[in-house]
Amino acid sequence: MTTRSVHLIPFLCVLTLSAAEQDHPFGYSDTPYLPGWEWRVHDIARPMPRVVSLATQNAVEPPEVERRVPDTYVGISLRLEDFIEDERATERLARELGGKLVLFGSLPRAGATIIVLAEKAGAEHRTSEQWREALTGGEGEAFQVGTIACREVALSTEGLRRVDFNAFPVAAGHCFDVHVSVLSEGEASAFTRRSFVSIVESFRVAFLRRGWRVDYPERVLDIMNTVAVRMPQWSDWLAREAEREPEDYAVPFVLGETLRVLGAPKSRIITAYEGALSLFEALEAPTAREIFAWAVAEDGIGLALASSERLAEAIAHYRHGYELACKARHGVRATLAYNLACALSLSEEAEEALVFLRLAVSGDPRYRDLARRDSDLAVLRGSEEFRRILGEGE
Repeated sequence: MTTRSVHLIPFLCVLTLSAAEQDHPFGYSDTPYLPGWEWRVHDIARPMPRVVSLATQNAVEPPEVERRVPDTYVGISLRLEDFIEDERATERLARELGGKLVLFGSLPRAGATIIVLAEKAGAEHRTSEQWREALTGGEGEAFQVGTIACREVALSTEGLRRVDFNAFPVAAGHCFDVHVSVLSEGEASAFTRRSFVSIVESFRVAFLRRGWRVDYPERVLDIMNTVAVRMPQWSDWLAREAEREPEDYAVPFVLGETLRVLGAPKSRIITAYEGALSLFEALEAPTAREIFAWAVAEDGIGLALASSERLAEAIAHYRHGYELACKARHGVRATLAYNLACALSLSEEAEEALVFLRLAVSGDPRYRDLARRDSDLAVLRGSEEFRRILGEGE
């Protein structure tokens, strides 16, 4: 039997950063803007997470590191102490591995390197155990962390000891490989199986159609993670959750987001969002995260209505979503402004469409390029104001 090696990249352990490199700030000022956000990809100006000192790390959870599976709305998060992303190595690996690379970097205090890969789950890889067997062929010491199949392989040669830990979660229609490689001289590393188990226990998945995990209510993230892990048999559990918590906006909200990501019929998506919106409206004092989720729900139902040629209804929802996003002072307002501009353009309300297109572009310049080729804005193309918004009339 030929198995696919999970000693993924032999040189991973030697890619940990020098002290000088660790002190150098990573980031760029000329990369594309993140969708629905005011920061660029790897934006050097974006505020960095709080650094937890060694004196307090035992009392504080490690920082949450999150990434998206390339070209999807599937977001993952792990709690990683002292994680540093190597930008150059990440770019090189991304080219070599195509769309499979989710995360790569080092854990320098542990002398470890971590890489997370993902690929679409096939019919033969529906469970974590099946995925482990497919990749390892039974090689190494198998163990479990909850429902996640894992394995450990140790090699020693010429005074060096290398230990590879792998976890094989299956969630959100994807198979993941969370791989930590540890290289030490002589004695065992301070990074143990218990250290790896802590990382695996922190693994979470969510459908992040807009924003990042920090933007969503914790209840929404918990339900999204459960839905993702239960796929493809998720709908019965969510229906039971709706019966158990009929006043919980998070359940129909997650249903709407999941159905949208899965490409379900528009009528089902609209019904789910309608249920969520009625519960959002009943909130007496919504938090900033709840207001954000409410705006995302308005965006989601607006998209479903617009594609069902119910433009007047879509416009009303986009408009309210934009107002909510402004109230929350969140960058998703640029996305809602753009969708509203498209719906107004399709309704031949050109003057107001131009107003919201300008708001979208000023909030996220990414929409300038999108507007140039978006057929929804065809009515606006003969306008001098349209050309000025795109920077073509200056």
